Amino acid sequence: MNKFKDIMIISYYSRDEKYITFAESLKKGLDLFNVNYHLEGIETTGSYHQNCLYKTTFIKNCLLNFKCPVLFIDVDSIIVDSPYKYLNIIDNHDFDIGVVRTPTSKHKYTDALHLWNNTLTTFKVLDEWERLNRTTGKMDHVNLLNSFISVNRSVKLVNINEYIRYWFIGVFSKCNRQIIFHPYNTEVCH
Repeated sequence: MNKFKDIMIISYYSRDEKYITFAESLKKGLDLFNVNYHLEGIETTGSYHQNCLYKTTFIKNCLLNFKCPVLFIDVDSIIVDSPYKYLNIIDNHDFDIGVVRTPTSKHKYTDALHLWNNTLTTFKVLDEWERLNRTTGKMDHVNLLNSFISVNRSVKLVNINEYIRYWFIGVFSKCNRQIIFHPYNTEVCH
């Protein structure tokens, strides 16, 4: 049985012209591949930085509301193929969070795409990430890595790229086998 058959792809955006346009574009791509998704417009929380910090609350709420694994993607991502046909590859692997490693980036993992399994450990990581977002003043991608480190003894991370070779965020012109493209990441497909 594929426990990811009912996965919900989720994203949020601030309700300003730039991000509404991104959301409309993402919606078209998700509709094209007939996937379950939830896009949510939010009022700006004051700044780009503060809007990014909302990510943990959004992911937690989606896990609680939909009661299934969620694949978070940044709203400015572009869907170029159906993620569902690739999720079967990692179906038999026991993990809490699926991440995309970015070995040539200054950040160990991208915060633009991650898969969250509905487990207690996942909620521990999200709680810690949310706490760090409230208390450190750092960007969400820094706090995400630190939340993994903090909960490290029990969190089961899986590098999505180990199982889905071409599920990579990068420069679209350099890789025609991507299924999700994020224009602000300069990683190149392997």
